[in-house]
Amino acid sequence: MKVEFLEVAEIELDDARDYYEDQLPGLGSEFVNEVINCLSRISDHPTAWSEIAPDIRRALTHRFPYGLIYTIENDLLLVISVANTHRKPMFWQDRIDS
Repeated sequence: MKVEFLEVAEIELDDARDYYEDQLPGLGSEFVNEVINCLSRISDHPTAWSEIAPDIRRALTHRFPYGLIYTIENDLLLVISVANTHRKPMFWQDRIDS
């Protein structure tokens, strides 16, 4: 399955990686690895996670307080947000209209 990120989701990923790297050298890389593992789980079982909006799902990372908000379009996994779970829950919702 092909994976793509909305530009704003890529920025969220980079910002989170940089934040964790500033906290402890190497932790940013561990965060990115966890996101990659989460993407792998989604690719293997794309409908395993509950819908949080029509055709939108959230898969949680195991080690960090983040979820990947995504949709599946044909054979494309589109990441809408790399969402910190401590943020306002539906802050990303305006992204699905565009």
